[in-house]
Amino acid sequence: PPGSKLVGRTLRDLNLRATARVMVVAVHRADGETAMSPGADHVVEANDVMVVIGPTGAAESLVD
Repeated sequence: PPGSKLVGRTLRDLNLRATARVMVVAVHRADGETAMSPGADHVVEANDVMVVIGPTGAAESLVD
């Protein structure tokens, strides 16, 4: 959502594998675009939906 601590940052900067123990496998944008296997330089935008894999419950730390 707008105002999220993730917005405007790259996946590299977020380092979600280390900080949240998840891997981003896709990002679906509000405009309907979907990035499969987004690269480290992918910038998170407001209202993006990230598809992640990881241990059960790990992704909950990403929710604002």
